[in-house]
Amino acid sequence: MGIRTDLTGLRHGKQYAQAVIKFGATRYKAQFCRVTIAQFNKRAQRMWQKLGFEQVEEFAKTGSGEKFVMMIGAV
Repeated sequence: MGIRTDLTGLRHGKQYAQAVIKFGATRYKAQFCRVTIAQFNKRAQRMWQKLGFEQVEEFAKTGSGEKFVMMIGAV
């Protein structure tokens, strides 16, 4: 998922993430949700942590070496 650049910083990320979690839980009967976030995006990481997600892995993209973190949380 992503938020358009012009809509970032408006403090709507938490509501957006909660809607995505609710959709996954309802549509797919998911018990957990996994998100992958660019490592430099500390703001997104903090927002997901506030929703109870915990970092479980860190990896680099093949080719570019761009780093990402993977977080998992119960829905």
